[in-house]
Amino acid sequence: MITATDKIRQIKAIFGGGSLDVRGTNIAVACPACGGKSSKKKLSIHLETGRCHCWVCGLRSSRVSSIIYKHISRDVAAEYRQQCEGGGRQLDDEDEDKEQAPPPLQLPEDFTPIFSRSSERNPDARAAARYLVQRGFSVDDIIRFRLGVAQSVRRRVVIPSFDAEGGLNFFTSRAIDPDTTLRYANCRVKKTDIVFNELNIDWKRPLTVVEGPFDLMRCPDNSTCVLGSSLGMGHLLFQRIVTHRTPVVLALDSDMKAKAQRIAELLYSYDCDVRIAESPREGKDMGDLTYATALEIIDRAQRWRPLDKLLFSISNIRSGSTI
Repeated sequence: MITATDKIRQIKAIFGGGSLDVRGTNIAVACPACGGKSSKKKLSIHLETGRCHCWVCGLRSSRVSSIIYKHISRDVAAEYRQQCEGGGRQLDDEDEDKEQAPPPLQLPEDFTPIFSRSSERNPDARAAARYLVQRGFSVDDIIRFRLGVAQSVRRRVVIPSFDAEGGLNFFTSRAIDPDTTLRYANCRVKKTDIVFNELNIDWKRPLTVVEGPFDLMRCPDNSTCVLGSSLGMGHLLFQRIVTHRTPVVLALDSDMKAKAQRIAELLYSYDCDVRIAESPREGKDMGDLTYATALEIIDRAQRWRPLDKLLFSISNIRSGSTI
């Protein structure tokens, strides 16, 4: 059986070089379909599964040999299939694994918008409305983000997300009681595979990126959230940004300063213009601010340059600490 080192050597020889990620699970190579458009290595290959995806042209495959066959050489593809993929079916023009599409995502059956006739006598809807108003959100905010409630997830605000075509691609629910251990309960969709409310995004305009849905409700129209604390090459959001060369404003919480530097560095390496907004004071996040304050912070965001990461690291050096 061929070793991982041998497989890496084979891929580099076929694609003219490549670079491993820090975990050694993916290798980035020049895309043979669109490689002439960029000097960057944008075709990512998962070394264990063989799945490939180009972040520039969108080329996808479940096997490396299929891409080699279609864009490089049939003979080289056959050799790679035999040595690295254990043989299998004959290569041909239709040599792609057909994956069954998952059933469409659906909101809870009893979901109702917070402000609707059917919610007028719903105690959870009234409690959710009070909670949101106390946090400073307006009726317009609640309607704009299509917030709702459901008896199947009681004492929670249900927050849906929609893809570019208007289809539901994600939803989460936020507890309204402070003593609830699990603040957010997500649907069974990988957060890395969706762009939150892509329906509202214009990729040609600067995009504000925040952490969570409530932070998003404090932002300008062209904004989205990462639904967590990371944004990397495996995230669909990252791939969309890179594909469109979308200018980005990172408006993350105070405990995300180091991660913001790493995200900015990664986006910058793919020729994306990046600005970093000043974090709210300790213990606060964007969702705790007024809309006017959040907008002011975003407007003051400073353009990121490689020297910024070094300066940030130096400023955080403490006696006996390591970076």
